[in-house]
Formats: sequence, structure tokens, C-alpha cells
Amino acid sequence: MRIVVSHLTRMRQGYVCVAGVANGLHKRPVLEHGQLSRTLLTSEGGPFSLGALVDLGPVEPRSVRPEVEDVVFNPQHAEFVRHLEVEEFVEKSIESMSLSSVRQVFGEELVRPYSSPALAVPRGEGSSSLGTVGPLEKAYIFVDTTYDPKIRLSFNDPIMGDIKPSVTDLRLWNKEHLTPNTEILNMVNERLEGCYIAVGLTRAYRDRFGKEWHWLQVNNVFPRGDPLWSRE
Repeated sequence: MRIVVSHLTRMRQGYVCVAGVANGLHKRPVLEHGQLSRTLLTSEGGPFSLGALVDLGPVEPRSVRPEVEDVVFNPQHAEFVRHLEVEEFVEKSIESMSLSSVRQVFGEELVRPYSSPALAVPRGEGSSSLGTVGPLEKAYIFVDTTYDPKIRLSFNDPIMGDIKPSVTDLRLWNKEHLTPNTEILNMVNERLEGCYIAVGLTRAYRDRFGKEWHWLQVNNVFPRGDPLWSRE
């Protein structure tokens, strides 16, 4: 299977999550056990970077709602093929895949738990866990320091209203994955008019009331005219 990488996110402790588009569908390469190391990034000698065409080799579907996009692969078989030109990447992997609302991506199961500002899907529900939304108007990025530093994107969704999901775009974080890169954040903030965003759902985890949710997050931010400002 070949994918064009359109989602590249920061995980804790030097791990990453990768997803892309294959034949008009989102696919997420995962391991049989464990997480993907950042050593699989092209910047560190691996095959994955935003806008890269990657041959995953043989894959095995592992479809569990809402992560219906998951396919198990062997990193030793994955090969970088080429980097797409910006126009080709936008046409095939961003604009053609984009919807206007996160509700359209994730369906009626996406709700505001307990009237909270965050959006989520109950564990094991929903028909997808990846998508693309845009173009956005009047979006801005900020750092939430209420607990551990979190990057958030504030925008008005045409169906869900004002939302401020966390942003896990690998390019916005320093290499240790713990602290936001404020210089990069400021640069990107100036270019958000008409941007597109790659969105996803987290793996399920339990809230303080004992219920498990897949929470909405912004995987990547693609400013209009300069979506691949860093391939990473």
C-alpha cells in the first residue's frame, strides 16, 4: 500500500503518529504492538514526512471503531518514494478530502460531553477517526498553560460552534515533544486565514466520571499557500 502522508503528530517521549491518503481514503499505519518512533521520520533517516509518498509494503487491516483507518505494517518494509510538490499535495490530499465541519467528518456521535468546551466520540462509536476540514476563517493558535502546556486552535465550526481543540502537529513542538516552539507558533499564526486542518480522534481514555471518550484534536495545520512550511 502507498500513502501520501497528510497527518504527522507528536506523541510523548519521542513517538509519533502517522496517517495519509491512499486512493481517496485515509489510512493510518500502525505497529502490531507499540508506537512509531520518531526515528521513522525522514529528518532522522526514515520514510515519513508530510507530503511524502511512502510505500508501506504489505499491510493488514485492523478496523476497530472508530479507528477504521488502521493498517498494521512492518517499518522494515516501508520505503520513501518521493516528496509531492505543494500543488499536487494540496489537490490530492487536502482540498479533495476536506469537509466544512468536524461533525461532517466524525458524524452525529461527535458531541460535547457534559457541555464541556471539548468535543469527543464515546469509546467504540463513530465511523472514522481521521479527516480534513477547511478552509477556516478567523482561526488562531494559542498555548494553554492550565496544566501541562497544550497548543490549541480556536475557530468557529459551522455546526459545532466555537471550539478549541488541542493541536498535536509535530512541527509546532520542540524536538523533545514537551514544549511548544513559540517562534514557529507565531509564524504560523500570521498565516491562518483560509487554512485547512487535519483532524483526528485520540485513542479512548477515561474521564473523571469513569466514561471513556475519543477526543477531537487537530493533527496538523496547513496555511493556505504554504501548507508544507516544514516537512519535518
